[in-house]
Amino acid sequence: MGYSLLLVAISLGTICILAYKISCPKRQLSLPPGPRKLPLIGNLHQLDIKRPWETFHKWHQQYGPLVAVKFGARTIISISSDRVARDMLNKRCATYSSRPRLSISSKDNAGELNAVLMPHSKRWVLHHRIALALLNPGLSKQYRELQDLESKQAIHELLQGNDVAHSFDRYMASVSFTLAYGLQLQRHDQHEVIQIRNFINGLREAMSNMFVALAELFPILDHLPRAFAVWKRQGEELNRQATAFFLDNSTKAQSAPGWNWVRECERLKETQNMSLRERAHVLGTIQEAGMETTPSVFRVVIKACLLYPRCLSRAQEEIDQVLGTSRLPSFDDMSRLPYINALIHEAVRWQPLTPLGLPHCPLRDDEFMGYHIPAGSTIFPNNHSMANDPDVFPEPLEFKPERWLENLDPPFSPFGYGRRICPGRHHALDSLFIVISRVIWAYNITHAYRDGKRVDVDAWDSHNSFTSSPAPFPTVLRVRSQAHQQVIEEACSSAKEKLTTFLETFNPTSGG
Repeated sequence: MGYSLLLVAISLGTICILAYKISCPKRQLSLPPGPRKLPLIGNLHQLDIKRPWETFHKWHQQYGPLVAVKFGARTIISISSDRVARDMLNKRCATYSSRPRLSISSKDNAGELNAVLMPHSKRWVLHHRIALALLNPGLSKQYRELQDLESKQAIHELLQGNDVAHSFDRYMASVSFTLAYGLQLQRHDQHEVIQIRNFINGLREAMSNMFVALAELFPILDHLPRAFAVWKRQGEELNRQATAFFLDNSTKAQSAPGWNWVRECERLKETQNMSLRERAHVLGTIQEAGMETTPSVFRVVIKACLLYPRCLSRAQEEIDQVLGTSRLPSFDDMSRLPYINALIHEAVRWQPLTPLGLPHCPLRDDEFMGYHIPAGSTIFPNNHSMANDPDVFPEPLEFKPERWLENLDPPFSPFGYGRRICPGRHHALDSLFIVISRVIWAYNITHAYRDGKRVDVDAWDSHNSFTSSPAPFPTVLRVRSQAHQQVIEEACSSAKEKLTTFLETFNPTSGG
């Protein structure tokens, strides 16, 4: 009898506990900490519109590595720690591999077929696989011969007094255009170079347009008729121009000599069911990405050499010890020029191309570090805050390449995280190394003078939208000696001859 009563008591107790748990709501997890919000606009009134990453950096100093704010209807979460970003975006990449859906990149607009902006989908997976097939580390090494030849022409243009930015823009445009379409670009004012630059600037302007910003913050505005939605018309016009340009170049690539991405894509299984328009956009997006990123890093390096002449002197000392004056640096010298590599990595840290990082978007609700991360929110891996963490990078505002010699693998990931990491990072670093090492080997970089007075350069003057790049600044490059000049002239003459046959015979996939 007593045993039966005990069983009944235990059963009743268990039922009561279960009933309590079911009837009582679970403790709601909160968003990460952040500043107080106002109704409707959230934290918009607190944001520095021109340099929003600096506002976020101040918030991180107050609230920690995860900060949540509201901009209109959007929940924004910023991450200021590389370790936290890796834990969230790398280890949980299945959840965080998407992008927020943007009005400017919706159907029939400029970003609909742009894999950089595209939310996670079967289409994005196909586009990403194509990019990996064309930019994997093994194939990227095969592109070095082209980078070698094009960079020789670039440093020769500087010998002739060409603008530094123009020469590097042409160099990067020609490398990417030759790979994509088998067509070399010989002048910085060539139609194709100008057109690519116009597309990039057009997208920047569209992304920073006030009406676009309002549509992103208040998605209900996206339901306005086209006649009232200026951002839709702007996006459609960008898309129309880009589509015509990409299709025209893809057609030309069919009759170009030798191998190119257009022909390579024809045999990839991922493209077999793609329309010509979509295939053209895949390659156009990859090709444009190189024009957007590496020229900005190059300008940062030149500016740093101008403002920190000790860094230029040390880089030249290293190159002189390894090479002397008898030949240009080559890719074979990369491992023997650690300071040059450190200079490039420090430029990427000192002034990140994407200060807020490219946004991620969780596909489902998640719990992370004890906080609620809602599906559809916008997650920024904040490069500016990571790059300016004094515990990781002492004196972060100073340009110090040596910090990359003392710590070979600091916690900083400027090329992104998880499945959204930049597939062209190996190719980009190769493009930067070969031309920067050769410019530093060949030229002294000095201030410009106007009316007998030195023209000062502002280290932080930049053009900002969703990316940041140095504003134009005057500088003078002077060849270091007659011996250097002779090597440059001979190298350029040889490169021009080789480029003709190179375009006809280049096939990096012929061995596999």
